[in-house]
Amino acid sequence: MLIAIGSQGSSPGVSTLALALAGFWPTDAATVVVEADPAGGDMKSWQRVPGEPGLGALATAARHSADPATVFAHASALPGGLNVVTAPEGPDQASAAVQLLARDGAGLLRALSADQAITVLDLGRLDPASSTLDLLAYADLTLIVARPNLAEITRLAARIATIKQYARDPEAVSLVLSGTGYPADAVAESQQTPVLAVLPRDEACAGVLSGSLTMRRGLDRTRLARAARTLGHVVIQRQGALVSANARPVSKEADA
Repeated sequence: MLIAIGSQGSSPGVSTLALALAGFWPTDAATVVVEADPAGGDMKSWQRVPGEPGLGALATAARHSADPATVFAHASALPGGLNVVTAPEGPDQASAAVQLLARDGAGLLRALSADQAITVLDLGRLDPASSTLDLLAYADLTLIVARPNLAEITRLAARIATIKQYARDPEAVSLVLSGTGYPADAVAESQQTPVLAVLPRDEACAGVLSGSLTMRRGLDRTRLARAARTLGHVVIQRQGALVSANARPVSKEADA
């Protein structure tokens, strides 16, 4: 399964959610995070892991390989064991790598969608001119992270239709709210897009994921970890429903 995560606002927690979703995935499937943020990566410095192999080398390899194992071969293991393909820290290099992956990596991206492993794309901010939008066509599910306040919801309202145009299926686009503000049902109605989760404020777990804090025990019982695990279950159910809906034959009455 290939899951894309991005935002329209300023730093609502896309990378934190990507790490949490992959790190606390509710099944025993292998997971990997691909940091495909054209603005430049944070995970290399957050977790002090090697920058190579990374996104640049993966984008080059994707031109010749459609084997999902290629992604894991270009990943670094974080201290907790999570596999992460880190992006270059500089925006010029990161943007070039994302552009190359979007342009020449179709075979690999399709294979990741069909694979049993869970690949989470951290796309950062989905700017109109960014190549990250082209990656949405390969994602089984696209999660848009937003704070439920007036500024971000207004900005999202102006862009959600375009995001759905780039996505594989408009129904595959969902929202994840970060923090408190407008109720989830009100946001879902205003955006005509389902809200799959409301993430709690959890500085301890977020700090561990970003490398700024350490926690020896109990990380998987923090509020963010539990919310991420629950979201994983919801994502699995949502993806199953989308597959069933797309596989359902069209009735003769509908054709009439």
